[in-house]
Amino acid sequence: MNEEWRDIPDWEGIYQVSNQGRVRSLDRQTLRKDGVIQSVRGRIIRQGRQKNGYRYVNLCRDGTYKCVMTHRIVLSVFDRLPKEGEVTMHLDNNPENNAFSNLSWGTQSENMRHVVVSGNHRNANKKGCDLGHLYGGANSTPGMEGQARRKCRACASAASHVYRHPEMADKFAEIADAYYIQNQKEAQQ
Repeated sequence: MNEEWRDIPDWEGIYQVSNQGRVRSLDRQTLRKDGVIQSVRGRIIRQGRQKNGYRYVNLCRDGTYKCVMTHRIVLSVFDRLPKEGEVTMHLDNNPENNAFSNLSWGTQSENMRHVVVSGNHRNANKKGCDLGHLYGGANSTPGMEGQARRKCRACASAASHVYRHPEMADKFAEIADAYYIQNQKEAQQ
């Protein structure tokens, strides 16, 4: 796919973004603080990466910097500005892939549903709790609309027991295991 460059709104003549998710500065003349006109060569801007993997760039004009998320710039320039409450959705769930073909606007709810359905939610592939109790059947707590949630019923029961009997806190794992065994027996009956 050919890379297409367009001006970033409010930064025309200074910065452009491509449909591949890259940002560049343009050749330009700037006035330094000492009154000297300086030529600045355009270049591809190195993008930062947040802990969650999302890319950003720092844009500068007249000594003032603005940090902007790359995916929002790409979608705003090549599609449209977001409506109130809309977020950027990465269709392949890769926050570093900011190609226009990989982005779309949606609500936060639509974004989370997309992540879960595609199997990329951090809890979607869990088979059991931290104590090794498997989810499903008698060991899943009921969620909204009667659907089972990925929450260990045995550990929830043990937490409730320990809350009522704080002196038993050091026996949490044993209590949870007993509830798990009890849940499995009830499911077999």
